[in-house]
Amino acid sequence: MRQVKFFVISCFLLVMMVKSHHQPSLSEQTARHAFLIQNPQVYYLIEDKINLSALPEHIIRALLVLDVAKVKFEWAIRLAKQQRFDESRLYWQKYYLDGMEQQRARLAQAFIQNDAFDELQRLQQMYSLPQKLSVLLESERGTLPQALPRESLAAWRLRIVSDDLQFSGLCKNRVLLVSDHYRGVKRLNKLKKQYLKKPEPEANSYCFTEVFYIGNIMACEGTDGQFARCNAEGLIEQYKDSMDNVDYVIVMTKSGQANVTNGMMTLTLSSDYQVFLHELMHFSGFEDEYAVAPEKARWLCKKEGRYAPNLIVAESPPDEGWYESKTCRNGALTAYKPSKDWSIMQYQELPLSHKYRQLWQNAINSRRYQLPTFFNWKTNQNTATLYESASEI
Repeated sequence: MRQVKFFVISCFLLVMMVKSHHQPSLSEQTARHAFLIQNPQVYYLIEDKINLSALPEHIIRALLVLDVAKVKFEWAIRLAKQQRFDESRLYWQKYYLDGMEQQRARLAQAFIQNDAFDELQRLQQMYSLPQKLSVLLESERGTLPQALPRESLAAWRLRIVSDDLQFSGLCKNRVLLVSDHYRGVKRLNKLKKQYLKKPEPEANSYCFTEVFYIGNIMACEGTDGQFARCNAEGLIEQYKDSMDNVDYVIVMTKSGQANVTNGMMTLTLSSDYQVFLHELMHFSGFEDEYAVAPEKARWLCKKEGRYAPNLIVAESPPDEGWYESKTCRNGALTAYKPSKDWSIMQYQELPLSHKYRQLWQNAINSRRYQLPTFFNWKTNQNTATLYESASEI
């Protein structure tokens, strides 16, 4: 009897604490949480006063003993935030319709923040989603932007290529940034933001547009063991009127190995910032310093000469300051590089050295080794093919 009386009094005090209009102190919150853990049934008395999203995880776990759909669904959200998607699915599949609207929105947001678009797709297959989420899934699939509501695209910050791309008059290389899916837009924006913190090799070397969403108009394809390939013709056909003052294009697609070909860099979701810099240097004609493929070495390494800011091909060592490189290991002659140490053109994980930054600056200013711009490859196919082989990683 005494225990029942204590329980009733404790419940009354807890309800008063919840109803109180003053900001609860830390001690009050701690006491409330401890009491909920010990007596989960109290939840029924204060259900309309509790904000489940604000409760610590261990409280939600303690309340799972109750047959309350909102609590079960809240647990699904917590699991999704921890990327425990298989476990989360067991809860949201059963309690999705019983959850609150804001809970359903938070579950979707947890999937989006963790790039769990497979889970969001499963959700769409079972339940009707708001248009905004449906458009997001369409953009992740590469649906052309012209087929999607502009207001929904804007809600996800997916921009469409504008008619007039503007660049500063100080720009030495003007670069269009595009992606064929939502995650790619986010990823390329992240790389751009990192670059702008410290432009390489110096300010105005490369000026970038906004990252535009273009859908799968370039029909990109590739696997982890192959170079990613995107059809530039598709981009030109759709947006040629907007690209008169574009020098180069950077495309972010889903899978494959990064490369530069025909004035276009293709990156993938696995490309980090060092890969981005490595590929950017190819625009200025830099050559890889690891052993290139035999088919490339056959033409690159058959005749003496300087073919890149960082490559001399010769039968014997050139002037002092040049060191043997692995580039032509599969070719007739020997390759030499301007540094005894490893560089970012040999191992992408390495930082850009002072010497290679200077070489890069000189290459941009002189344009001696610079690759043909994006549009030139259409009218100069032989040169384009040559540079394609020269610049792939």
